Amino acid sequence: MKTYRELEKLKKEQRAKLLKRFSELKTEQDEVCKQLRDRGDVAILTPRYTELANAVDEVKRELEGIGEIYSTDNLAETCGSIEAIWEELFPAERYKLAHQLIDKITLFADHIVMDVKHYGLKSLIGELKTDQDVKVYQPENCEIIQLNIQVLVKRWNGRKLIITPDEKESEPELPEHEPTAMAKRLAQAHKWTEMLEEGEYATVAQLADAVDYDLSKTLKILNLASLSPKIQKMIVEDNIPQSMALRRLYGNIPVDWEEQEQEFGISNS
Repeated sequence: MKTYRELEKLKKEQRAKLLKRFSELKTEQDEVCKQLRDRGDVAILTPRYTELANAVDEVKRELEGIGEIYSTDNLAETCGSIEAIWEELFPAERYKLAHQLIDKITLFADHIVMDVKHYGLKSLIGELKTDQDVKVYQPENCEIIQLNIQVLVKRWNGRKLIITPDEKESEPELPEHEPTAMAKRLAQAHKWTEMLEEGEYATVAQLADAVDYDLSKTLKILNLASLSPKIQKMIVEDNIPQSMALRRLYGNIPVDWEEQEQEFGISNS
Protein backbone atom coordinates (compact mmCIF):
# COMPACT_ATOMS: atom_id res chain seq x y z
CA MET A 1 0.00 0.00 0.00
CA LYS A 2 2.90 2.34 0.74
CA THR A 3 4.37 1.59 -2.68
CA TYR A 4 0.96 2.14 -4.29
CA ARG A 5 0.57 5.51 -2.62
CA GLU A 6 4.05 6.56 -3.68
CA LEU A 7 3.30 5.58 -7.28
CA GLU A 8 0.07 7.57 -7.17
CA LYS A 9 1.94 10.57 -5.78
CA LEU A 10 4.61 10.38 -8.48
CA LYS A 11 1.95 10.05 -11.17
CA LYS A 12 0.11 13.14 -9.93
CA GLU A 13 3.33 15.16 -9.68
CA GLN A 14 4.33 14.17 -13.18
CA ARG A 15 0.89 14.99 -14.59
CA ALA A 16 0.88 18.38 -12.83
CA LYS A 17 4.27 19.30 -14.30
CA LEU A 18 3.18 18.29 -17.80
CA LEU A 19 -0.11 20.21 -17.54
CA LYS A 20 1.76 23.32 -16.39
CA ARG A 21 4.16 22.98 -19.31
CA PHE A 22 1.24 22.41 -21.69
CA SER A 23 -0.48 25.58 -20.46
CA GLU A 24 2.70 27.65 -20.86
CA LEU A 25 3.26 26.37 -24.41
CA LYS A 26 -0.35 26.95 -25.44
CA THR A 27 -0.29 30.51 -24.05
CA GLU A 28 2.85 31.32 -26.03
CA GLN A 29 1.47 29.56 -29.11
CA ASP A 30 -1.73 31.65 -28.94
CA GLU A 31 0.35 34.83 -28.60
CA VAL A 32 2.45 33.95 -31.67
CA CYS A 33 -0.73 33.16 -33.60
CA LYS A 34 -2.17 36.56 -32.62
CA GLN A 35 1.00 38.31 -33.81
CA LEU A 36 0.78 36.48 -37.13
CA ARG A 37 -2.83 37.64 -37.57
CA ASP A 38 -1.68 41.17 -36.78
CA ARG A 39 0.86 40.85 -39.63
CA GLY A 40 3.94 40.42 -37.50
CA ASP A 41 7.32 39.31 -38.87
CA VAL A 42 6.41 36.04 -40.65
CA ALA A 43 10.05 34.99 -41.11
CA ILE A 44 10.54 34.92 -37.33
CA LEU A 45 7.07 34.00 -36.09
CA THR A 46 6.31 31.04 -38.43
CA PRO A 47 9.32 28.87 -37.34
CA ARG A 48 8.54 29.70 -33.70
CA TYR A 49 4.88 28.69 -34.14
CA THR A 50 5.96 25.35 -35.68
CA GLU A 51 8.42 24.78 -32.84
CA LEU A 52 5.72 25.44 -30.25
CA ALA A 53 3.20 23.20 -32.05
CA ASN A 54 5.72 20.32 -31.99
CA ALA A 55 6.39 20.91 -28.28
CA VAL A 56 2.63 20.89 -27.53
CA ASP A 57 2.23 17.58 -29.38
CA GLU A 58 5.15 16.09 -27.44
CA VAL A 59 3.62 17.08 -24.09
CA LYS A 60 0.28 15.58 -25.18
CA ARG A 61 2.01 12.26 -25.95
CA GLU A 62 3.71 12.30 -22.55
CA LEU A 63 0.38 12.95 -20.83
CA GLU A 64 -1.22 10.04 -22.69
CA GLY A 65 1.79 7.85 -21.83
CA ILE A 66 1.38 8.22 -18.09
CA GLY A 67 -1.56 5.81 -18.25
CA GLU A 68 -3.06 3.92 -15.33
CA ILE A 69 -0.83 2.46 -12.67
CA TYR A 70 -1.35 -0.96 -11.09
CA SER A 71 -4.38 -1.53 -8.95
CA THR A 72 -3.70 -2.65 -5.38
CA ASP A 73 -4.72 -6.22 -6.34
CA ASN A 74 -2.28 -6.28 -9.28
CA LEU A 75 0.47 -4.83 -7.13
CA ALA A 76 -0.07 -7.45 -4.41
CA GLU A 77 -0.04 -10.24 -7.00
CA THR A 78 3.18 -8.91 -8.51
CA CYS A 79 4.91 -8.69 -5.12
CA GLY A 80 3.81 -12.25 -4.34
CA SER A 81 5.59 -13.62 -7.40
CA ILE A 82 8.67 -11.41 -7.29
CA GLU A 83 11.12 -14.35 -7.32
CA ALA A 84 9.83 -15.62 -10.67
CA ILE A 85 9.68 -12.10 -12.08
CA TRP A 86 13.26 -11.35 -10.96
CA GLU A 87 14.64 -14.10 -13.23
CA GLU A 88 12.99 -12.46 -16.25
CA LEU A 89 14.11 -8.88 -15.55
CA PHE A 90 16.84 -7.15 -17.51
CA PRO A 91 19.83 -5.88 -15.43
CA ALA A 92 18.58 -2.27 -15.65
CA GLU A 93 15.16 -3.33 -14.33
CA ARG A 94 16.75 -5.29 -11.49
CA TYR A 95 18.81 -2.21 -10.64
CA LYS A 96 15.67 -0.04 -10.43
CA LEU A 97 13.82 -2.61 -8.30
CA ALA A 98 16.79 -3.02 -5.94
CA HIS A 99 16.87 0.74 -5.43
CA GLN A 100 13.17 0.66 -4.51
CA LEU A 101 13.94 -1.83 -1.72
CA ILE A 102 17.52 -1.05 -0.62
CA ASP A 103 18.41 2.30 0.92
CA LYS A 104 22.17 1.83 1.42
CA ILE A 105 24.89 -0.85 1.52
CA THR A 106 28.12 -0.35 3.49
CA LEU A 107 31.02 -2.79 3.05
CA PHE A 108 33.43 -3.33 5.95
CA ALA A 109 36.49 -5.59 6.10
CA ASP A 110 34.56 -8.55 7.52
CA HIS A 111 30.87 -7.77 7.18
CA ILE A 112 28.23 -5.91 5.20
CA VAL A 113 25.59 -3.58 6.64
CA MET A 114 22.52 -3.31 4.43
CA ASP A 115 19.75 -0.77 5.08
CA VAL A 116 16.45 -2.09 3.68
CA LYS A 117 13.15 -0.21 3.35
CA HIS A 118 10.95 -2.49 5.39
CA TYR A 119 7.37 -1.52 4.50
CA GLY A 120 5.61 -4.45 2.89
CA LEU A 121 8.43 -6.85 3.86
CA LYS A 122 7.28 -8.11 7.24
CA SER A 123 7.46 -11.78 6.26
CA LEU A 124 10.97 -11.28 4.86
CA ILE A 125 12.10 -9.64 8.09
CA GLY A 126 10.70 -12.57 10.05
CA GLU A 127 12.71 -15.02 7.94
CA LEU A 128 15.88 -12.96 8.30
CA LYS A 129 15.54 -12.87 12.09
CA THR A 130 15.67 -16.68 12.14
CA ASP A 131 18.87 -16.74 10.05
CA GLN A 132 21.85 -17.01 12.38
CA ASP A 133 24.17 -15.51 9.75
CA VAL A 134 22.19 -12.26 9.58
CA LYS A 135 21.70 -9.82 12.46
CA VAL A 136 18.62 -7.61 12.07
CA TYR A 137 18.36 -4.17 13.68
CA GLN A 138 15.19 -2.12 13.32
CA PRO A 139 15.18 1.37 14.90
CA GLU A 140 11.87 2.54 16.34
CA ASN A 141 9.64 4.77 14.19
CA CYS A 142 11.89 4.27 11.18
CA GLU A 143 11.18 2.85 7.72
CA ILE A 144 14.64 1.25 7.51
CA ILE A 145 15.87 -2.05 8.88
CA GLN A 146 19.57 -2.81 9.06
CA LEU A 147 21.04 -6.20 8.17
CA ASN A 148 24.53 -7.07 9.42
CA ILE A 149 25.96 -9.98 7.40
CA GLN A 150 29.34 -11.49 8.22
CA VAL A 151 31.46 -11.93 5.10
CA LEU A 152 35.02 -12.69 4.06
CA VAL A 153 36.72 -10.20 1.73
CA LYS A 154 39.50 -11.59 -0.46
CA ARG A 155 41.65 -9.97 -3.10
CA TRP A 156 41.76 -11.65 -6.50
CA ASN A 157 43.11 -10.37 -9.80
CA GLY A 158 43.36 -6.82 -8.52
CA ARG A 159 39.77 -6.83 -7.22
CA LYS A 160 38.01 -7.65 -3.97
CA LEU A 161 35.71 -10.66 -3.77
CA ILE A 162 32.98 -10.85 -1.14
CA ILE A 163 32.40 -14.40 0.15
CA THR A 164 29.06 -14.83 1.94
CA PRO A 165 28.37 -17.17 4.90
CA ASP A 166 26.99 -20.03 2.78
CA GLU A 167 30.00 -19.81 0.45
CA LYS A 168 32.46 -19.98 3.37
CA GLU A 169 31.43 -23.56 4.19
CA SER A 170 32.64 -24.88 0.85
CA GLU A 171 35.03 -22.12 -0.08
CA PRO A 172 36.07 -22.71 -3.70
CA GLU A 173 39.67 -22.45 -4.79
CA LEU A 174 40.09 -19.22 -6.69
CA PRO A 175 40.96 -19.73 -10.36
CA GLU A 176 44.31 -18.84 -11.84
CA HIS A 177 44.49 -15.21 -12.83
CA GLU A 178 46.62 -12.75 -14.71
CA PRO A 179 49.45 -11.29 -12.58
CA THR A 180 48.76 -7.79 -11.33
CA ALA A 181 50.65 -4.80 -12.70
CA MET A 182 52.78 -4.81 -9.54
CA ALA A 183 53.62 -8.52 -9.90
CA LYS A 184 54.60 -7.97 -13.54
CA ARG A 185 56.91 -5.10 -12.54
CA LEU A 186 58.50 -7.30 -9.85
CA ALA A 187 59.16 -10.06 -12.40
CA GLN A 188 60.60 -7.44 -14.75
CA ALA A 189 62.91 -6.21 -11.97
CA HIS A 190 64.30 -9.72 -11.37
CA LYS A 191 64.76 -10.36 -15.09
CA TRP A 192 66.66 -7.10 -15.57
CA THR A 193 68.78 -7.73 -12.46
CA GLU A 194 69.73 -11.14 -13.88
CA MET A 195 70.69 -9.52 -17.21
CA LEU A 196 72.98 -7.06 -15.42
CA GLU A 197 74.55 -9.75 -13.21
CA GLU A 198 75.26 -11.98 -16.20
CA GLY A 199 76.91 -9.11 -18.06
CA GLU A 200 74.34 -8.89 -20.84
CA TYR A 201 74.43 -5.13 -20.24
CA ALA A 202 77.42 -3.39 -18.70
CA THR A 203 75.45 -0.52 -17.14
CA VAL A 204 71.91 0.36 -16.17
CA ALA A 205 71.99 3.09 -18.82
CA GLN A 206 72.63 0.47 -21.51
CA LEU A 207 69.76 -1.63 -20.16
CA ALA A 208 67.44 1.40 -20.19
CA ASP A 209 68.29 2.08 -23.84
CA ALA A 210 67.69 -1.57 -24.74
CA VAL A 211 64.26 -1.75 -23.09
CA ASP A 212 63.34 1.75 -24.33
CA TYR A 213 62.73 3.17 -20.83
CA ASP A 214 64.23 6.34 -19.39
CA LEU A 215 66.99 5.79 -16.83
CA SER A 216 64.89 7.04 -13.88
CA LYS A 217 62.04 4.59 -14.48
CA THR A 218 64.46 1.72 -15.10
CA LEU A 219 66.14 2.35 -11.73
CA LYS A 220 62.75 2.48 -9.96
CA ILE A 221 61.71 -0.89 -11.40
CA LEU A 222 65.09 -2.48 -10.60
CA ASN A 223 64.68 -1.31 -7.00
CA LEU A 224 61.68 -3.67 -6.59
CA ALA A 225 64.07 -6.64 -6.60
CA SER A 226 65.48 -5.39 -3.28
CA LEU A 227 62.15 -5.68 -1.46
CA SER A 228 61.95 -8.12 1.45
CA PRO A 229 60.94 -11.72 0.64
CA LYS A 230 57.72 -11.26 2.64
CA ILE A 231 56.70 -8.20 0.60
CA GLN A 232 57.58 -9.92 -2.68
CA LYS A 233 55.50 -12.97 -1.70
CA MET A 234 52.53 -10.72 -0.91
CA ILE A 235 52.87 -9.00 -4.29
CA VAL A 236 52.95 -12.33 -6.16
CA GLU A 237 49.91 -13.59 -4.21
CA ASP A 238 48.10 -10.25 -4.70
CA ASN A 239 47.70 -9.94 -0.95
CA ILE A 240 49.22 -6.51 -0.34
CA PRO A 241 47.80 -3.90 2.04
CA GLN A 242 46.12 -0.84 0.56
CA SER A 243 49.01 1.34 1.77
CA MET A 244 51.36 -0.41 -0.65
CA ALA A 245 50.66 1.28 -3.97
CA LEU A 246 53.08 0.90 -6.87
CA ARG A 247 53.90 4.61 -6.78
CA ARG A 248 55.06 4.25 -3.17
CA LEU A 249 57.29 1.33 -4.06
CA TYR A 250 58.85 3.50 -6.75
CA GLY A 251 59.85 6.00 -4.07
CA ASN A 252 62.76 5.93 -1.67
CA ILE A 253 62.30 2.70 0.28
CA PRO A 254 64.65 1.60 3.08
CA VAL A 255 67.35 -0.94 2.34
CA ASP A 256 66.66 -2.85 5.56
CA TRP A 257 63.87 -5.41 5.11
CA GLU A 258 62.37 -4.90 8.58
CA GLU A 259 62.21 -1.14 8.01
CA GLN A 260 60.46 -1.76 4.67
CA GLU A 261 57.82 -3.91 6.32
CA GLN A 262 57.29 -1.39 9.12
CA GLU A 263 56.89 1.42 6.59
CA PHE A 264 54.10 -0.46 4.83
CA GLY A 265 52.46 -1.61 8.07
CA ILE A 266 53.21 -5.30 7.57
CA SER A 267 53.14 -7.40 10.74
CA ASN A 268 56.25 -9.40 11.65
CA SER A 269 54.12 -12.34 12.82
